[in-house]
Order: sequence, then structure tokens, then C-alpha cells
Amino acid sequence: MTVECYLLREDGPAEIVAADLDDLQEIYKFVGCECLDLKLWWIGKHRFVFIFDDEGRLKGRKVTVVSQKGCVMLVGSCLVAGFTPTAPDDFEYRDLTEEERNLIKVNLCKCLSETAAPQVLFGVLTRREDP
Repeated sequence: MTVECYLLREDGPAEIVAADLDDLQEIYKFVGCECLDLKLWWIGKHRFVFIFDDEGRLKGRKVTVVSQKGCVMLVGSCLVAGFTPTAPDDFEYRDLTEEERNLIKVNLCKCLSETAAPQVLFGVLTRREDP
């Protein structure tokens, strides 16, 4: 399924991309790895899935998501898409809404000194408001 999602790059600015999230080869290309993991996080009432390199820290990849206290949460490029729960242990990917794109953009607020790559503040991503 092709969805519009944010690509948070470790080596450049974030951008909206269309990615087929059912195609592992395409995800590998965007994220730059072959060992993926994903995390489901919330911003307010909005649900997001982060797809990232599970072995990024072992490979020395650059930081892309930090906590409000500066702790590293994710490294390497990652894709951020919306999701809709379909069962207790399952979900479907979906396009980011305009509001969700703006929430992510607003929270890309800390830049790496070596590059122009943004970092997301993790504390904002974990604040949950049940719909």
C-alpha cells in the first residue's frame, strides 16, 4: 500500500514521500538498511508509526530522534506514517493528514550540528490523548 509519509533523513532535510509500505525493498531503500523495526507513537490524539533501522546504533548512524533530555531514541533515517488500528494486535498504514504533517514538522525542532538533518523531540511523541 502506497502512503504519503515523512522521511526523516539522517543526512539532510525531512520531506514528504510516497512509499509502498508493503514493499520491503522500497522501505530498505528509504531507510537505508535491511533490518527494520517499527514503533507506534502518539502526538496528542494522532497515531504514528515510525519505521527505522533496528541496528542503527550498532552501525554508528546519526541521531534522528532524541528525548527532551537529549537521550538518543532513534538513529538513522526513518519513515513516519499514520496508522489505523484494525484489531488488538494489528493496524493498517494510512496517509498522514495535513494536521499530522504539520505536527511532525513543528516538532522537527532540533538540528544536528554536522548536517541540516532534523531531530524529533521524543517527549512530544509520547504524550497520548485517547480519541
